Amino acid sequence: MAHRLIFALFATAWLASCGTAAPAASSDAAADATADATADAVTVFHDPSCDATRPPIVFAHGFLAASDTWALQFQRLAENGVCADRLFAFDWNTLTQDLTVPTQELDAFIDSVTKTTGAPQVDLVGHSAGGGLGYAYLADANRAKKVRRYAHVASFHEDGPAGPTGQIPTLNLWSDGDLVAGAGEITGTTNAKIPGIDHYSVATSAPSFAALWQFFGDGTPPQVTDVRPDDTLTLHGKALTLGENVPEAGGLLTIWPLDAAGNHRDAQPAFTATLGADGHFGPFTAELGVSYAFVVKSATAGKPPITYFRPPFTRSDALVYLRTLPSADSLAGTLLAVVPFDDKATVLIVFSASRAILTGVDSLTVDGSELATPDLASAKHTAIAFFVFDADSNGKSDGTPVALFQSFAFLSGVDQFLTPTGPTPIAVTLNGQTLHVPHQPSQTVGPVVVVFP
Repeated sequence: MAHRLIFALFATAWLASCGTAAPAASSDAAADATADATADAVTVFHDPSCDATRPPIVFAHGFLAASDTWALQFQRLAENGVCADRLFAFDWNTLTQDLTVPTQELDAFIDSVTKTTGAPQVDLVGHSAGGGLGYAYLADANRAKKVRRYAHVASFHEDGPAGPTGQIPTLNLWSDGDLVAGAGEITGTTNAKIPGIDHYSVATSAPSFAALWQFFGDGTPPQVTDVRPDDTLTLHGKALTLGENVPEAGGLLTIWPLDAAGNHRDAQPAFTATLGADGHFGPFTAELGVSYAFVVKSATAGKPPITYFRPPFTRSDALVYLRTLPSADSLAGTLLAVVPFDDKATVLIVFSASRAILTGVDSLTVDGSELATPDLASAKHTAIAFFVFDADSNGKSDGTPVALFQSFAFLSGVDQFLTPTGPTPIAVTLNGQTLHVPHQPSQTVGPVVVVFP
């Protein structure tokens, strides 16, 4: 299951042969991370009238993802009165070729959750490759005893419910619009079909939340599924490498408020912090209606900094994640080796944080050039991240897809030359929402990432 889940779905045989997976974090580190994650959620979503009787929930993300997959669901759970100290997100190395270590880390993480909360069991959620991790984890009888219920979200078809004898009550949450996992009903489980949504949306959508809520509760619908605006904005998060989720320990984070043109509004950052051992930062109190740039400078010599541009936050968030460049010998590092991080051009990455960008449904433009094309944004490809760069380093744009990126679900690459400097900012527009970001040389100043919620 591990090899089928990670490689048959996402990678090519050529990529799998190009290097070894990066080492995962230790089991002790996985367990220790629960303390910071819980503290963040409590700080952000504190409600003294919350329901402390519900079992804690552990969420596991999918391939090339991290725990910000679950940001909206954390917010919805808090909106419905679940105590924030019952919510836990597990970050793991999705590039490993063997699930043994992630399974051990998940076991240590769940042990820490039960110790922290005093609960005898947890509820477990696994999305995509995290679903393969969930089934692998629950195949062991001793581990299965630690889980009350399991939700299998947009993941591969299985022969029956989770557990060595199929004894774990299992929700199979799937969509006929998911052309990545190709999921369908699983015999013996609670099957919940969310019609017409993409692979990533099955993890993030409001209808999916309603299905999870009813399965983990008493079957009644949630009171609300919308994420309502906050009067004050508190942010926590992490900086981790893409795919491997190795913390950017010791790195420097600065957060800059922006003006309408995408420039730094103030002479000094609003927030500066050295990243913790698990890549953690926060709390940061954001201003309503203000866009921000998050700049991460790695403690690793020679690694380019990276800048994230985000539209104004409307809701406090305990899972603001900043992905940095992975190690060169990982699968993600092999993929990004085709990107020329140099000072001859700007490298731009556009990330849709809650659903895929689909041709015929969405419009994504960079300086007026449409990227939501059939070649780059098909439903089968399910792209949530678009890499825009001068693929042949000729100083020209031809708009052609980058073949290596097209061999992966979730990622698209396109040849578009963006000058390293310029008097006017780059305009990035998704479905009418525009962010203006600077031209900048991609080695010394680093790549530009635009995040749309």
